[in-house]
Amino acid sequence: MSFEENDQFSKFTNDNCVHVFPSLCAQDSFTMRSSLQAVALWGRKAPPHSITAIMITDDQQMIVTGSQEGQLCLWNLSSELKISAKELLFGHSASVTCLARARDFSKQPFIVSAAENGEMCVWNVTNGQCVEKATLPYRHTAICYYHCSFRMIGEGWLLCCGEYQDVLIIDAKSLVIIHTFISSQSPDWINCMCIVHSMRIQEDSLLVVSVAGELKVWDLSSSINSIQEKQDVYEKESKFLNSLNCRTIRFCTYTERLLLVVFSKCWKVL
Repeated sequence: MSFEENDQFSKFTNDNCVHVFPSLCAQDSFTMRSSLQAVALWGRKAPPHSITAIMITDDQQMIVTGSQEGQLCLWNLSSELKISAKELLFGHSASVTCLARARDFSKQPFIVSAAENGEMCVWNVTNGQCVEKATLPYRHTAICYYHCSFRMIGEGWLLCCGEYQDVLIIDAKSLVIIHTFISSQSPDWINCMCIVHSMRIQEDSLLVVSVAGELKVWDLSSSINSIQEKQDVYEKESKFLNSLNCRTIRFCTYTERLLLVVFSKCWKVL
């Protein structure tokens, strides 16, 4: 056990933990100022981190994991594919359900996390700061970030799906619900989704698969004005895939024709 002091802080250490206390500097007999420092405290073992969600940043240099305990962990990923823990972020009081980027990552390295109890947090992964937080009465299971620079103002949208009907549109900066994509027929919970950017027709679309196995397509870029004016936006087309438990969907950007749909027991190319 030891006790150390310097001009900035006092530190008390023992075999299990480190406590950092801010030093107090008297300015006069009536006022005092403190020098605050961030510190992580735990014993011989780090806090448990049972991973429930995972993503890799656009620059391929960091992995982000969400946990059953509610924390996020930032992991550095080297060019040799070696992984090392960087930071543990505490911001949720329930299990993390999904992660996604929340900005153009090359300009603002922000991600968004959602939890079982409806909490949503936007994080700056460079310094670990939570820049926005909100609690909504929805449990999200997937989030896609969307921004069309020449048609939209603001920081973009978070397209969210989960244990509720259809797709919520949430402002990426304020985390306020803007609008909803509505199904004209058979509204249902959505299992997974992806955004399609077509260079051929210069349009963006949202593809989703419902829990009943129905593929639905909404226009994105051509619906921006309708969404901003709070007009109803319905799907452009839909089709039943005759399979259940869709896990993910991915669009082929090279052919702009093929769609890979992965189910729990099979996969299909459409």
